[in-house]
Amino acid sequence: MRRWNIKGIARTTAIAIIIVVIIIAGAGTYFAMQMLAPPAPPKKEIVIGVTIPYTGAYSAYAPWYERAYRLWEKQVNDRGGLLGLSVRFIMYDDKSDPTTAKTIYERLITVDKVDFILGPFASACVFAVAPVAEAHKMLFIEAGGNAKMLFEQGWKYIFMTWPSFAEDLFRGLAEVIKKMPTDKRPKTAAIINADDVFPRGIANGTSGHLEKAGVTIALKEEYPKGITDISGLITKIKGLNPDILFGGTYLPDALLIVRTCKELGYNPKILALSTAPALYEFYKTLGKDANHVVGEMQWSIEAPYPGVRELVEAYKAVYGIEPDYRVGIAYTACELLENAIKGVGSTNQDALRDYIRTHVINTVVGPMKYDEKGVPEGRAMNFQWQNGKMVIIWPFDIAKGELIYPKPEWS
Repeated sequence: MRRWNIKGIARTTAIAIIIVVIIIAGAGTYFAMQMLAPPAPPKKEIVIGVTIPYTGAYSAYAPWYERAYRLWEKQVNDRGGLLGLSVRFIMYDDKSDPTTAKTIYERLITVDKVDFILGPFASACVFAVAPVAEAHKMLFIEAGGNAKMLFEQGWKYIFMTWPSFAEDLFRGLAEVIKKMPTDKRPKTAAIINADDVFPRGIANGTSGHLEKAGVTIALKEEYPKGITDISGLITKIKGLNPDILFGGTYLPDALLIVRTCKELGYNPKILALSTAPALYEFYKTLGKDANHVVGEMQWSIEAPYPGVRELVEAYKAVYGIEPDYRVGIAYTACELLENAIKGVGSTNQDALRDYIRTHVINTVVGPMKYDEKGVPEGRAMNFQWQNGKMVIIWPFDIAKGELIYPKPEWS
């Protein structure tokens, strides 16, 4: 017959009771201290973090993005802020480097404890930073990258303000070629691009569009980002003498390509370059040598959307020059955020994400209607520099002129 140790049981029970009493007393003390602690100071501002490529390969784009953000910051604060709070940007230099950008956004979220982030410039930097936003479940509106690969990762918080993927920016040029008489169409093309995510994406996409238009790709080659001498590659292309030279470029290499083509006496029937021809600095730097270059732009100061004229006038009043597409897509990121916060009435990241995904939001780039990947419905414009003006040649329904083909000799 089993004997119970009465004293042992009594001792165990006593210990258990003491532990419970200590826990209850501790909890009571904690809640009492919480009741006596001063309340957290009321929030006075909404802080937005972003990186700008002040230095490095993308530095030519920095002032345009910063100006767009600063202009909106002043305007929204003049209107009373958001949710009754003033708005303030924190901007750091990511040095045009994806790894640096990723590190800075970790700091913005965990150290600076910003309320919101906007994306960096360039698809490569966006690709590095997007996982940070996802990990912290932060709304990630970005005006810096439109490579298709960014939106094939299953990310749930990303939204781009470019109206078209990089791969489709020159779809219009292919459509223009298709409308030419068969015997007069260009037959061959050389495709070159900087060794970077965005230029590679646009080169691959344009190559596919041109092939669908019946153009044979005679050469497809990459060159190092930041290249300062491209004469060897242009000499190689000149020997092949393709009808089209297309470059997936940023501003510095686009200027280099134009100058080198002229110096070497290579004059393709179509010279098309990404990004750079739509920039203020392109024609200012090249002058008449910019004429007849084909480019693309995501936004125009003549776009027929609400707020465009007001943005143009406000930008000119503050900075003394007209804005270009960089300002339009950067400003649109701010418009999206402002509209979502007003629509939701809070700073809840998930609620704001869902609002943007389920509402059509009017911006200076046009009505933004997003799919589940964070991609808006939209289309880019193709244009050609003609007599010092950007003449839209596609879409056909808003075209201001036709492609001058073949390209005249260098001036």
